[in-house]
Amino acid sequence: IGRGFKAAAVIEVQVNSAGDRGVNNRQMWVGLSHKKLGFLGAGALHSPYKNSGAKIDPFWFTALESRGAGGMSTAVGSANRNVNGGVNGILGHTGFIQSGLFYRSPAFFHTRLEIGLSPDEKANGVVDGESAGSSDGDDNDYIIALTYEKDDLWLFATYAKNNVENVDDEVAYKIAAQYKWGQHTFTAQREWVKNAFALDGGRLITGSADDNFSSVATGKDGKFWFLGYQYKLGNNIFVVQAGENDSEIDSDYYAVGMIHKFSALTKMFAGFTASENSPLRDRQAFSIGLRKDF
Repeated sequence: IGRGFKAAAVIEVQVNSAGDRGVNNRQMWVGLSHKKLGFLGAGALHSPYKNSGAKIDPFWFTALESRGAGGMSTAVGSANRNVNGGVNGILGHTGFIQSGLFYRSPAFFHTRLEIGLSPDEKANGVVDGESAGSSDGDDNDYIIALTYEKDDLWLFATYAKNNVENVDDEVAYKIAAQYKWGQHTFTAQREWVKNAFALDGGRLITGSADDNFSSVATGKDGKFWFLGYQYKLGNNIFVVQAGENDSEIDSDYYAVGMIHKFSALTKMFAGFTASENSPLRDRQAFSIGLRKDF
């Protein structure tokens, strides 16, 4: 559009063939990019917190994934805890930054800065000045992230804050690393959660069938760790990974399996996963699937 600027827009939807949700809205944004100045976008966007999790977990968006299973944090879709009846996308590994502004810098010395801000993130119909914990308090949530990437080494660090009405603000931060050595890939991530709110599912405590092994009890602190190993052999990737939710929920996560890539956009996966939360309940699952991206 002139002076080195480019305009971009994205409308992204998801078709779920394994449930009753049908077609769901995902990313919807408009933005400007410049080679020397970076990218500035507005709308519903992925958070860097979420994107880094997708990079290091090859089973992302399958029944074998670590988020919600005890290996990585997950925000919950509760209208009184989050916005628009959905999940808070600033922190945790689900959802999107709603009504948000997003900036990504050019790379300097292999390092990139990303900033996300939601200046007015509230549920539909919420009135200012409601009771403690209302979605009205979600205004001005933000996230700051740094990424370093050179050759086979990738490093990531982020800090995210969820403002909550009349109670202590929820904070989450993490560091992650991935290193590739020939056919081998090693991954590690460590998370810290303070004053959990959007990241509290409470689902294991209530005994819901929709268990969230990554819950951190409301107002409490928690820690997560995630370790992964991948071995690439031709078009096949063999995966072993594990994690833990070190909080009052105290869950362990394991997964082993393989991914076969037919092409860059089509892959098949199969594996076994387990989440343990003694004495409440455990989960075990075998999963096989086919994914096609467009």
